[in-house]
Amino acid sequence: MKRSRNDTPVSEAEDTGLKAREHEGLPAVHLRPAVLLNGGNVGKVQISPSPRTPSPFGSRMGDHTIAWTVHLDALKAELHGKPIAEAVTALEKAHHDATKWMADPSSAQRKMLEWLSDVEERVPRLEDSDARTRTHINAALKALVNGKAQDIAAALGPALAHHLAYVNYTPFATVRNLRDRSIGSAEAHYRRIILRCERYYAAQSAKMETDEVKPAMTRGGTVILRPEDFEEPWKPDAQEVKEALWRLFSFDAALRETGLDYALSPEAAMKPQEDSRKLGKLGVQLTKHLDRRTSFSLDVDGIAQQAKEMTERLRAAEGQQHLFKAAQTISNIAGGLWHADQEDFGYYKQQVNKYLRLAKEETQGETTKADDSADRFVTIMSYLLHEHQRLCSLAYPLSVSMSGFLSPSPSEAAIAALTAYIAKRRRKLRLDTEAGAKLLSDLKTALDRLPQLPAVDKVVKDWVVDETGDPLVVTFVAGRGADVNGRPPAPAGVAGMGCHTTAWVIQSTAVKQLLARRRTEPEGLEALEEALEADLKSDLMTLDRYLPLAQLEGGQLKAMFQAAFDTLTDATPGESAASYLTFRNLLPFATVDAGDRGGHGESLTASEQQTFDAEALGTTLELLREERRSERRRIVTRLRKVADELEDELTYEGDTRWSADYRITAAVEDSVARLRAEASLLEARNVRDPAELIMTTRYQEHRRLYALAH
Repeated sequence: MKRSRNDTPVSEAEDTGLKAREHEGLPAVHLRPAVLLNGGNVGKVQISPSPRTPSPFGSRMGDHTIAWTVHLDALKAELHGKPIAEAVTALEKAHHDATKWMADPSSAQRKMLEWLSDVEERVPRLEDSDARTRTHINAALKALVNGKAQDIAAALGPALAHHLAYVNYTPFATVRNLRDRSIGSAEAHYRRIILRCERYYAAQSAKMETDEVKPAMTRGGTVILRPEDFEEPWKPDAQEVKEALWRLFSFDAALRETGLDYALSPEAAMKPQEDSRKLGKLGVQLTKHLDRRTSFSLDVDGIAQQAKEMTERLRAAEGQQHLFKAAQTISNIAGGLWHADQEDFGYYKQQVNKYLRLAKEETQGETTKADDSADRFVTIMSYLLHEHQRLCSLAYPLSVSMSGFLSPSPSEAAIAALTAYIAKRRRKLRLDTEAGAKLLSDLKTALDRLPQLPAVDKVVKDWVVDETGDPLVVTFVAGRGADVNGRPPAPAGVAGMGCHTTAWVIQSTAVKQLLARRRTEPEGLEALEEALEADLKSDLMTLDRYLPLAQLEGGQLKAMFQAAFDTLTDATPGESAASYLTFRNLLPFATVDAGDRGGHGESLTASEQQTFDAEALGTTLELLREERRSERRRIVTRLRKVADELEDELTYEGDTRWSADYRITAAVEDSVARLRAEASLLEARNVRDPAELIMTTRYQEHRRLYALAH
C-alpha cells in the first residue's frame, strides 16, 4: 500500500536544512525487527535479512558500500544486554548522530547529497524515514514513563526498522548497480570468520555450563547446538580476520562513484563523450535503414564491427554501463540485420533510441563527475572508510583489536587497505604518480580530521554467542496481530531453502491469521499452543517414518521436536510463532530437496493448486521409492539410530528438557514406535510404497492451510 506524495521542493530543503517530516507516496517499510527482553534487559535483537528496507533506486537493490550486515551487527552489539531504558537512549543517540548532518549545509554529507543524481527523490525519503524513526522512539520514551517494558520493546522494533531505512537512504550507503550483479555474495563467509573470532574469545573468557543452558537450535540449519558447540577450538589468524573485516567494505562500489580515474587522468573524462558521439553516429546510420530509406546505403558489417569493438572495451567500464548496453544493442542488431524480419524493425529502432538516450544522460553524469573528481574521491572515500571502521569497532571489537584493523593508525590502515585493493583489482588506476600521491595525501588529511573513532571495547559482547543471522523473525502486537519477516532454514539434507510443498506465503499467512485477533499476549500464546497440540496428533506426524535418508541423517526429527518444545516454552508470542513456523517447516515433506527453487509466482491471489508444489513432491516421491529399494539396509540402521537418539532425549530431566512437557513426550514416544516398526518391516523386505499416502496427506493439509490463509 502506497502513501500519497507531498512534493516539497528540494530548493526549500536546501535553503532551510533538511527536516524530519513525513512525506506521502513513499515505499512502505516492511522490515520488522524484534527486541526480546530478558528480565528488564535487552536479551536479543532479531533483524531478518529479508525483507530489506526500501532501495533508493526503486526496484533495483543496488550495492551497499558498507555491507548491510555490519549496520545490523553494530545495532545488535550496541543494544544487547542493556537495561531497556538505556537501550532506548542508545538508539535515540545513534539516530541523532546519524542525522545531525542534515541541518548543516557545510557538512560533507550535504555535499555528497548534492552529488547524487536522484537528489530530488532522495530528500523526501531521508526526511520521512527520519521523522518516522523519531515517532517510534518517542513512543518508546512514553512507554518508558509508564514503566511497561513490553511496550517499550514493541516500539523499539519499528524504530529500528525506520532507522535502518534512513541509513540505507544516506548518500552513497547504496550505489547503483547497472549490471544487476551481486557483489555481496561472499558477505556471509567473511562475517562467519569474524563471528568465530569473537566467539573464540568469548569461550576463552568464560566457560558455559552445559547442564544449565537450554539446548539451542541454530537458525542457520537444523542441527541442535549445545552450549559446548560454541567453544570453538579454531584460533583466529590476525591477517585472516583483518582481511575479513575489509571484505565487508565494497571498494568496488565506493570507487564507482568517486570518479578516481578522472582525477588521475583528466583526459579520461573525454573518452565517454567521444564514445557517445561515435555511438550516436552509428545509431543514426542504423535507424535510417530501419526507417527503410531506400536511398540510404548501409555498411552493416562496418557498423557491427565498430560497435562490437566498443562493446568489448566498455564491458569492464564502471560508470558507462548504458554506453556498453547501447554499443551491444547496435552490434547485435546490425550483425543480425540481414536475417531479421522487417516487421521487427520498429522494435529494433525503439531499443537503439532508448539506450542511446540513456547513454547520453550517463555521459553527462560522467562529465559532471569528472569536473570535481578529486573532491569527490577525498570526500566520499574518507566518509565511507571512517564509517566502516566506526561500525566494525562497535560490532566486532575483539576482531578489530586482535587483527590490527586500525593499526598503525585508522587513517593509515584505511589507505593501506584501499591501495592494496587498487593494486590487486584495479591496476589501471595508477596511484604511483604525482596526481595519485596528492590524492592519497589529501585523503589521509581528510581522514585525520574526522571525529575520533570510539575506543575499542575489548570486553566480550555476548550477542555473538547465539547469533544466527535471524533468517526468520516474527513480531506480535496484541490486538493487531503478527508480522513475519524471512523464513526458517530448510532441514539438513535439503539444499538451499528447499522447495515448500505448500507455498510459504500460504503457510506464514495462515499463522498470521491465527494470531490476527488475539487481544493479549496470553491469548496469542494459547492459540499457538492449541495449534501445536493439534499438529502433534495429526496424520502429518505419521509420515516421519518415510523421510528421505539424508534428512533422517541430518537430524530433522530431533530439530522438529526441539522447535515444537520451543513453541511451548518461548516467552512471547513473537518468539513462539517463529518456533512454530520452524516446526511447521520441519514437518515431514513440508520442505523437499527435489524441484525448482523458483517462487512460481506464489501469492495469496494464486489458486489452491498453484500454491501446492505437486511437481516437487512428486519428484521427491519417485526418488524416495528408488531409495527405499536400493538403500534398504542403510535406512533400517538409520531409523533405529534416530529412534534411539529421540528416546535418549527423554531421559534428561529439567525444565528445559523435552520430558518436562507431556505433549512433547507423548509425540516423541509415538514417533520412536513408528520408526522402529518401519525398520522391522523394511528388514523383513515388506517394502510398501508410501507415495500415495504422502501426497494425499500433504494435499489435505495444504487445503486446510489455504482455507485458513484466506
